[in-house]
Amino acid sequence: IVANNPSHLGGAIDADGGDKAARFMQLCDAFDLPILFLCDTPGIMVGPEAEKTALVRHVSRMFVTGASLTVPFFTIVLRKGYGLGAQAMAGGSFKAPIFTVAWPTGEFGGMGLEGAVKLGFRRELGDSRRWMALLAGPSVVGGFVGAVLLLQTPSRTFAAIVPYLIFFATLLFAV
Repeated sequence: IVANNPSHLGGAIDADGGDKAARFMQLCDAFDLPILFLCDTPGIMVGPEAEKTALVRHVSRMFVTGASLTVPFFTIVLRKGYGLGAQAMAGGSFKAPIFTVAWPTGEFGGMGLEGAVKLGFRRELGDSRRWMALLAGPSVVGGFVGAVLLLQTPSRTFAAIVPYLIFFATLLFAV
């Protein structure tokens, strides 16, 4: 299982996290273990301090490793799935996993709403009241997902995906 921790950096992927995930993915691939991604990320960490850690080079390892996986992998979006961070948590592509599903609380987008507003309305943001009005809009953006799981508890989600895990495990270990 590869998962984001929303208690650490809000779930954003930093250089160390990208390296750790890529090494774990390689380990699972070496021992023919299927991978389950639990995605809850606002994206890849940004800012001058993060960029000093060679963030792009480290996090891109997740994409390279995901593209070369030979084991089946699955993605469940629990809450947030924004930008390249969400794509990294889907093995590098939302079309590559055996399935990509989301809880009803799943949010998707190319970037988070606040970042998009800051980027798109840079000039207009001089007035803080206008800023608050822009952020008051809807926060859920549509994305490519195979299904929405109406089983918003860990035990029910586990019960729904176990048949897939068993099926692909038997395919991998069949002699």
